Amino acid sequence: MKLIYLWIEKFRSIEKQGFSFDNEFDVIYDNRMEPHEPKLIIRKLENKLSLFGDKIINVTAMIGENGSGKTNILDLLGYRMDSRFQHANQGAEYFIIYHLEDNYFVIEGKNINRLGIVGESVGGFANLFSIVVKLAEDGSLKFVRFIQEKGEHNLATYVSIRQKFSRYNWFGMLFSLEKDPYYFFQRFAIDQNNTGIFNKYQFIKDAATFMEFHSSHNNLFEVSPDTFIEIKPNFNIDPELKLELKYKRSDFFDFFRFLQSTDTIEAKDRKEYFIHSFLEKSVSSLYQECVKRSEIDENQLRDLINRVPFRRSRPKKYLLDVLKVLGEWWDPIIGLQLNFFDCYKQLFEFLSKVPERYFQEERLTIKVRDSENKHIVTFLQHLDEVRIDPDNSVSSLFSINIKPLSSGEEAYLNLFTSIYFASTAVSNVENKTCILLLDEPDSFMHPEWSRVMINQIINYLERQRKGFSEYQIILTTHSPFIISDLPKQNLITLRKQQGTGKSIRVKLDDLPETFASNIHTLLSNEFFMKDTIGEFAKQKINWAMIRLREIISGAEFNEREKKQIGQWIELIGEPMIKSNMLKLYGLAFRLTPRQLREERIRRLRKQLAELEEDLDDI
Repeated sequence: MKLIYLWIEKFRSIEKQGFSFDNEFDVIYDNRMEPHEPKLIIRKLENKLSLFGDKIINVTAMIGENGSGKTNILDLLGYRMDSRFQHANQGAEYFIIYHLEDNYFVIEGKNINRLGIVGESVGGFANLFSIVVKLAEDGSLKFVRFIQEKGEHNLATYVSIRQKFSRYNWFGMLFSLEKDPYYFFQRFAIDQNNTGIFNKYQFIKDAATFMEFHSSHNNLFEVSPDTFIEIKPNFNIDPELKLELKYKRSDFFDFFRFLQSTDTIEAKDRKEYFIHSFLEKSVSSLYQECVKRSEIDENQLRDLINRVPFRRSRPKKYLLDVLKVLGEWWDPIIGLQLNFFDCYKQLFEFLSKVPERYFQEERLTIKVRDSENKHIVTFLQHLDEVRIDPDNSVSSLFSINIKPLSSGEEAYLNLFTSIYFASTAVSNVENKTCILLLDEPDSFMHPEWSRVMINQIINYLERQRKGFSEYQIILTTHSPFIISDLPKQNLITLRKQQGTGKSIRVKLDDLPETFASNIHTLLSNEFFMKDTIGEFAKQKINWAMIRLREIISGAEFNEREKKQIGQWIELIGEPMIKSNMLKLYGLAFRLTPRQLREERIRRLRKQLAELEEDLDDI
């Protein structure tokens, strides 16, 4: 199963445009044909090149300026059922074609009347349809069945991965299944900034294991052995609203004074300190949240807390009992289905089972390259479950970070964790195709990581033992490195039409060859960038060029202006631009090549003298 073609009759800024996602089939759609002629033609092409490996069906990149429609295409392909219905009711019209096997294809979309399918029963089709058709010898397409009749809706799964999804256009939680998967292929959405700490932890371990056994490959994601997960209690407590409890810390924790004088405290005492401190702050924080509400009688609440029995030998039980009282007052306020205290107690039990060695005074530290511990695994899994459950009110009690990571490393980790999550978390994915939709996956990355990203994704998916049997990757990008990894037949280039704002697809014939092209060659083409130098530098060069031509034509100048233009030209790093500017400079000021060199030598000697003076002053 693979995606081969998308026709958009109307969707946002795109109208009457067709897009190919495979090099094995040529699809032509012409709605102007006479009733007896086929409107939709599918032809199989010869000499298909298998470029990306055994498991990667194809890679397609969409390029174009911002606002040209790239994300609109990803939206339409990746929409779940509810979003699809919403846009269908607002006039969107499209169809998507997949190759099933041999001469059988799947078509899904809106308004089947446009396609000229033979043997269709118009009354039997919903506004949104998904069907199997057969390509006959005469080129016609014959209706065979709906895809749910033989479970063919299970043969492909879309996974959309982004930095951020529009709440207006997308519905549902992280990695949630569309409401009715029987009519369409399953579709999932992953916010790569929100994949959870457990998946990052597992991916790093998976990558480290891969590197140990594949030392000849490029490192997928290498982190220092000292890299750790930091988990810190996340409370904002107002000292003015402090709750007086029945015991004092000093009655129970002699080691508190010891903590102030030395860091050499036993692991069991660090854990005890952390646990009690977490309980106390939980009580204080929830109490303050309660008393800030006008509907709560603070005196009555304090009275109930004072009735909680207290035993000096069991301070943790006392604090948990106080939290239970507070939770009973808090639950009606927030109106969630889950009970606060039950959620808190479950989290606290997982925390209490974490081994002593991971506890510091005010945080938990888990080195990602250490051997795996089952209690750490279950604790991290529970933190993720709590985080994505909208009815769990203890989701914000901890802040979680991986340190030390740069913003680029974090972006790289988030992307590959999302891909790891997609390839391992979906149940029953064997023998399925995953259509992976990536919206500018190299955003915030170092150029070198952008350069190797396609290779890394392919290598990673090829070696995955779990997950899907095949992958088809569709991405948007502005990176010349990614473009140079793909033939131009694997590119979809969009332009925004001036005046109307409509999206226009650029023909392949108008594109340069891209595979293994030098990025400077790509950047020099107007389809990828308007200019290859910064706008500030461009403006300065343009100013100097205009002024030099004016002087050549007889305009007056002074020595200060001559010196300033010469200094700007000296700063230019691009050899060809610099050479042309020097020629103009010589013509403007009537300098011979020898005089130009002598003038440059004078400027360089002056700069050298100034540097030597600065060195003497140090």
